[in-house]
Amino acid sequence: MDVALINAIMKQNHIPIENPWLSGFYMNYYYFGHFILGLFQYLFQIPTAVGYNLAISLFGVWIVQAGYLVAKTLRLGDLQSMLISILMTFGGNLYLLIQILLN
Repeated sequence: MDVALINAIMKQNHIPIENPWLSGFYMNYYYFGHFILGLFQYLFQIPTAVGYNLAISLFGVWIVQAGYLVAKTLRLGDLQSMLISILMTFGGNLYLLIQILLN
């Protein structure tokens, strides 16, 4: 689905883009993230297969950076900010680790 949206964005000459699955209708608001990725790929002339894989890692980097900036805004030290950033990034996946340690 993601690759189809990015391909549709890169081939269209107007906004809003046409829905790749529902011919004759336009995409709704939820394609904005794909639009940003398609824009980067268009500007730097990156093929979609490569650009999509780069975009997946880019989102991870943005999450880590956002956590670090939130912690720095709270005037914490560098090490504390990095630890909070890592906890914010991977904190949603700690459920399994906690369950293993408790049992």
